[in-house]
Amino acid sequence: MSAFLGPIHYWLFNKIRLQQDLVEALLKTGEEKTKNSEIRECCYEKYGRPVEGPLEELIDTGNIHGWLQGHIHEVEGRLAYCTTVLLKKGILTLEEMGNLFEQNGNAVYNQLEQKISSAEALYKVIFDYLLEGMPCDRINVVLEADESHVIWETTRCIHESYWGEVEGDVASYYALRTAWLKGFLRESGFVYKRMDQRQVIERG
Repeated sequence: MSAFLGPIHYWLFNKIRLQQDLVEALLKTGEEKTKNSEIRECCYEKYGRPVEGPLEELIDTGNIHGWLQGHIHEVEGRLAYCTTVLLKKGILTLEEMGNLFEQNGNAVYNQLEQKISSAEALYKVIFDYLLEGMPCDRINVVLEADESHVIWETTRCIHESYWGEVEGDVASYYALRTAWLKGFLRESGFVYKRMDQRQVIERG
């Protein structure tokens, strides 16, 4: 079955799994405070349970693109839903959530086999982890890139619809993503800045 799959499919599936790890961190921390799993159960009822196991044993090889697209929709929905509900119920603050994302970003960086010394390479690795739709969506366009900095522009926000669906604020998503990047870059010698649609990684 794996003969139908290419590296790009595993790459995308790993990005989906990383985002689910972040969802799990939020749900677990919320459950530790509330001593119940009500939010998890509602989240899974609305957006499905996360899949477990090797990709080649899970994916519909007759509809690879559609299967991956469907799981992107689900994990985006789970993140928007659980973040919004945890905030609205006052179970977790955005700062507490940001700390979880920052810890995850730092852990991911420290698991890299080789440390990265250029902004161009960091940019590529960051988007080996952060989920920005399907590759064909072409969300990010690089404007400038060299060893010391990368400037890129986001062509459109593909996350907002998920947050609107749960009456949440997509600004929460970007705050959490910034926290993840802060953790990822903490020991790299680089920093991340966001200026509306333009984003920058540069030497700190």
